[in-house]
Amino acid sequence: MAQGRKRKRRRRGVLYAPIAVVLVAITVFFGISVFFRVTEINVSGQERYTADQILSASQITEGDNLLLLDPKEAAKNIMSRLPYVSDVVVEKLIPDKVVIAVTESRPVAAIQVGAQWWLLDQKGRALEQAGSGDLAGKVRVEGLSPQSVAAGQAIPVEPKDASKRDALRQLLQALDREDMVRECEWVDVSNIAALTMRYGGRFTVVLGKADDVDKNIARLKGVIAQLEEGDKGRIDLTSDAEARFIPET
Repeated sequence: MAQGRKRKRRRRGVLYAPIAVVLVAITVFFGISVFFRVTEINVSGQERYTADQILSASQITEGDNLLLLDPKEAAKNIMSRLPYVSDVVVEKLIPDKVVIAVTESRPVAAIQVGAQWWLLDQKGRALEQAGSGDLAGKVRVEGLSPQSVAAGQAIPVEPKDASKRDALRQLLQALDREDMVRECEWVDVSNIAALTMRYGGRFTVVLGKADDVDKNIARLKGVIAQLEEGDKGRIDLTSDAEARFIPET
């Protein structure tokens, strides 16, 4: 008899276990469905775009379930829809808050695409087609001839020109970092072993290889500081030993 009662208790335990699992799952699902709803969304860092534009691009809305929300997907949505957004971080704060922090690009350069000009940011990404008054103060890019571009995307190039595009990105970022963009008239990346630019209306500067761009842009400031105010000519920074200045004749 005792053994029979024990067997019955074991059978009941086996029977109740799946029911308990189902009840727990229902409870968890109910909790997720009812609680952790987004009630607050904060957007920061925007200048060109409004908070509403960024929020709309993210496809996050109040009432969404915070636990099921994918921050990476929301960031991807923003980047793909708003070309002037350079970086974005989306964070979930339990129990009901979303924070979106954006960093916007600035148009620093321009490249010719067929008969049109397109603005580029400091990463070499296409932003938008340039209007008649948009080219002033922008670095003119030479040595790359894309047939088409898409807003918010890197310049599409043939495989043989990928190194030129990479060199352009390094050069624009170095100029931006040193706050030298406005004085640069054009850059030529046709020869990645001898990247060249026109600077300050006075100097044609040979920067050398792409790998040396960062240090040579920084060196250029010191070289110019040692020249006379009226000096014009060619500055050759391809040698690590010394910079050469060849005055105009």
